[in-house]
Amino acid sequence: MRTNQDTSRTLAVIAINALGLAVLAAFNPLLPHYSNPLREWAGSLLTSLFLAAIIYGLYVLCFRQHAKNSWPMSFLLLAWLLVGSTVFVPYTSNTPKQNALIEVSSVVESEIEKFPKDTPPATQRILTEEEMGFPPAKR
Repeated sequence: MRTNQDTSRTLAVIAINALGLAVLAAFNPLLPHYSNPLREWAGSLLTSLFLAAIIYGLYVLCFRQHAKNSWPMSFLLLAWLLVGSTVFVPYTSNTPKQNALIEVSSVVESEIEKFPKDTPPATQRILTEEEMGFPPAKR
């Protein structure tokens, strides 16, 4: 039988680990390249926690007594593994999609920097080929 002290200790462990998982998810190297980094951060964190809950739920269905005895540590371990994999895979993989995302992001940022900061978007004009640094076209 669980006491109030055990319950509060379990909640404290879950809260501390949730905070740690949120901090770990913020180290995703692709976050600065998205248009809404906060949404992507929350999405990656919540998706990993949702998958951990589904996998742990299946574990509870198959091994009820063992899962009851190992709660919450086995769930938290699974959550740490899933969040860690979503964060560290971009550091280790060098996929074309990741490179393209970083490349497009840097090109767009460099093009945006060409315009004065106080220029309203409606008055911005399209740059000519010569202004962009291309040689003049042969006619």
